[in-house]
Amino acid sequence: MEKVSSFDKLVVQGYAADSSLEALRIDLGRAKMAEGGKPMEGEKKKTPAQLEICALMNVLTNNLRAEYGLLPFNVPVENIHVFGNNLHLEDGLEIGGMFDAPGQLALVRECRSNTEFADYLAHELIHFKSFGAVQLPSDGDNLDYHYRAGFAAHNRDGSRHFFHDVDEALTEEMAKRLVESLKASHHRLFEDETEETLRVQAEHRSNPNFSTDIVIARHLEDSHPMRDRYKVMGTPYPYQEEREILNSLIDKIFERNRQKFAKREEVFNLFAKGKLQGNFLGIGKVIEQTFGRGSFRKIGELSSLEDA
Repeated sequence: MEKVSSFDKLVVQGYAADSSLEALRIDLGRAKMAEGGKPMEGEKKKTPAQLEICALMNVLTNNLRAEYGLLPFNVPVENIHVFGNNLHLEDGLEIGGMFDAPGQLALVRECRSNTEFADYLAHELIHFKSFGAVQLPSDGDNLDYHYRAGFAAHNRDGSRHFFHDVDEALTEEMAKRLVESLKASHHRLFEDETEETLRVQAEHRSNPNFSTDIVIARHLEDSHPMRDRYKVMGTPYPYQEEREILNSLIDKIFERNRQKFAKREEVFNLFAKGKLQGNFLGIGKVIEQTFGRGSFRKIGELSSLEDA
C-alpha cells in the first residue's frame, strides 16, 4: 500500500500491534496529514520558485525511497510551511527547518538562495519520508510519535532518543547528495548560484581554512553589512561534526570488513536501510561483529538526545 503518512507501524509497549489496529494507523496518519496541511499563523506564501523546488524535491526524495525498494510518498505542498528568517525552537535556537511528526508537517526557513532552501527542504522531507513508528501506550497516555523516527528510536518511556546524531548525519548526507545532483544538473533554478559558488571555491582553493563542504558561497556586495569584514560568505552543509563522526565510523567498518564489502557505499546503504526501511538488523550485526558485543547499543547511547 502506498505510504499515506510518516507512520509505518503502530506498536504497543514495544511490540508489533495486532493486525486489527492497522486501520487505526492508516486513519491516524490521514487525519494528521489533513491537519498538517492547514495554514499556520505566521507562515509566508510560497514563491513560484519555492513551489517548484517543493515539487522537485518530492520527486527526488521519492527516487531515493525507490532506490531502497520503497513506494513513493508524496508530501502535499500544503504540509510544507515556509517561515521567515526568524525560525527558532522554543529555547531560542535558530534552525533551518523542522519535521513535526505529531503534526505531519515540515517547517522550512525562507532563504536568500534557492540552493539553501532546497537543502533545508530536502533534509526535512527525508525525515518525513523515513521509517516511522508510533507507540500506543497501554495506560492510555499520549501517543509517542517519535518511538521510531528514521534511524533514531525512543526508549520505552520516551525520555531518551537513541541514535539521534546518527539519524541527523544520515539525513543531511542524503540531502547533500540530492542538492549536489541538482548543482551538477545545471537546473535553471540553481545554475547561477552554483557558478558563483564554484568561482568562490576556485579563488580560495589554496586557503586551508576555506571549507569545500558548503551549500553555497557568494561574493558580498559593497552594500552588504558584513562587507567591511568579509569579501565572501559561505553556507556550510549542516551537522558537520555529526557527519564527520558517521563517515569516520563508516570508513572504519569498511576498512575492517573488506572481505565483506566491495565498496564503501555498501556500508552506507546498510545505515540508509535502517533509516528508510526501519531495518536495523543488517547494520547492527555488522557493527557487533566489527567492534564487539554491545557496540551497537553503545553507539546509540553515545549519539542519543535527552528529551526535556
